[in-house]
Amino acid sequence: MSKPERKRPGVATVRPQLEVKREEIFTGTTQEFAGKETTPPVEKVTTKKPVTFSADVELIDRARAAVLMSQTHQSGYRSLASLISAAIEEKLAGLADEFNNGERIEPLSGAFRSGRPFQS
Repeated sequence: MSKPERKRPGVATVRPQLEVKREEIFTGTTQEFAGKETTPPVEKVTTKKPVTFSADVELIDRARAAVLMSQTHQSGYRSLASLISAAIEEKLAGLADEFNNGERIEPLSGAFRSGRPFQS
């Protein structure tokens, strides 16, 4: 028994070049920014840490839908992480007003207590 022939007769062995087709992407803004001076972004030094938590499935699905709906708006959120970060900042401001005389809540320097909640 002979090996099957790998090349088909009449077919070129050279692969065709791929063509790049550039498409404009609609970002939802109508303003033209070309040629305008912009202020350089302020570099905010932050250290990011991945966080895992459990949440209601419907709540997370609603949050994802909100991110998708807001992405086309200038003040919208680009990711679920940015929405969650903004929500935490907003909630921290309210907690600072209520429990810390309106002063910024300082970061926790030690480890967070694990286990059962207080008074349970």
